[in-house]
Amino acid sequence: MRALRQPTILLVLAFGAASPLVAQERTGDAPPEQRTHVVRRGDTLWDLARLYLNNPFQWPRIYEANRSQIRDPHWIYPNQRFVIPPVVPDAVAVKEAAVPEDVRPVALEETTAARRPRRTLFYRGAQPEEPAAPVGREIEIRELEALPEVQPEVSESAAWLAERRDLGVLGRVVQEVGARGEKDRLLHSMHPLDHVYVAYEDGAPRPSVGEQVLLVAVGRGVGRWGRVIEPTAVATVRELAEDVMIVELTRQFGPVHAGNLAVPLPRFEGAPAARVPVEAGPVGELIDFRTRQPLPAVLDEAFVSLGRADGLEVGDELEVYRPERPSADNSVWLPEEAVAVLRVVRVEEQSATVQVAGLRQPTLERGLPVRLVRKVR
Repeated sequence: MRALRQPTILLVLAFGAASPLVAQERTGDAPPEQRTHVVRRGDTLWDLARLYLNNPFQWPRIYEANRSQIRDPHWIYPNQRFVIPPVVPDAVAVKEAAVPEDVRPVALEETTAARRPRRTLFYRGAQPEEPAAPVGREIEIRELEALPEVQPEVSESAAWLAERRDLGVLGRVVQEVGARGEKDRLLHSMHPLDHVYVAYEDGAPRPSVGEQVLLVAVGRGVGRWGRVIEPTAVATVRELAEDVMIVELTRQFGPVHAGNLAVPLPRFEGAPAARVPVEAGPVGELIDFRTRQPLPAVLDEAFVSLGRADGLEVGDELEVYRPERPSADNSVWLPEEAVAVLRVVRVEEQSATVQVAGLRQPTLERGLPVRLVRKVR
């Protein structure tokens, strides 16, 4: 008997790679505002919003208008016929989209000087809508004053840039204490309160029992700045043997594996929240991000080319900006634009680690200039 072929269902990612779209004719005698679109292979809600609504960020409006057909906005299917809502200004579109009760959108204050990043309906870290905020420098100062002080655990868990030779390595994680560490040859992560063997580094001083050390993983290289050093845990030395020390994982920030390095734990008591404005502060550049991704977000970590040698301290705040420049056609000169606010969470001699504390534009990119705008006091 000949086997029957199973029907093939073509799934289309709603946020996949962009594909060329062609606006389709309105069907029947539908009024101009009641447009429809028949889904084709490769279509996404993002592309449909860009094509029909002139703004890809309005894709939730198409989703809301077709909830009866779209169970998951990440997946749409060929031959589905979607109603396309009318074109409206961005501010109206934000209020128009229906939002589930457990998801609150970010309030969008559409100002030139301070533009918040747009979020989709599925961003659950947003806050309830706030009253309209003032524009210009006043909003920047208000946001900066609202930042909390930097806590020790934030600084301890922050990645930084360095070469291995400059870390002051005390030892190297070998394995867990106990039968699991001896029998299990698979790579697995260790957990808080686990006891771990750390082999001494040749020529390095031995820590004392009760002393805390920082376990780190050495990551990718970042040009002349060294490599990304990723903290994985804080460990307390419990016992010193001839070839190894036994440490207990007391605070964990990420996966701890064999091969992680033990380095001295920097002492940090916390930075005050009070800050004072700085005029003509030192200028550097945004070197790179701890985790590279298309759209950086608030609380993401990055590295800047200002450090202890420039007077930077934990808690200081920097501004990322786009300098004055000619327009694309060289017809006019464009003014300086504020892009983001950064908060310093760790300082090295020539560089510093910062957290994104506020976004004015979504185009936060490597290589943009940064300057010190507020210092802790």
